[in-house]
Amino acid sequence: MEIRDVAVKAELGYGTVYHYYKNKFMLLENLLWDALNRTESAVLPALSGEGGSLHKAESFSRLLLGKCIQDPSVFI
Repeated sequence: MEIRDVAVKAELGYGTVYHYYKNKFMLLENLLWDALNRTESAVLPALSGEGGSLHKAESFSRLLLGKCIQDPSVFI
């Protein structure tokens, strides 16, 4: 993956992407943190909800798997 490929896919200018991300590693780090934060927001209610630990584990698993199907970046 190159920044140029990202710019083409996002239909942005090459310089525009470099304005926000100095290299592809900064871009990837930002994408991964975003996916982790969205996953945490999705599964936190299941872990803090009512019920025993088995019920919480099942709710957590269902939410996480659903999130992975909905947004493959969460799986990474």
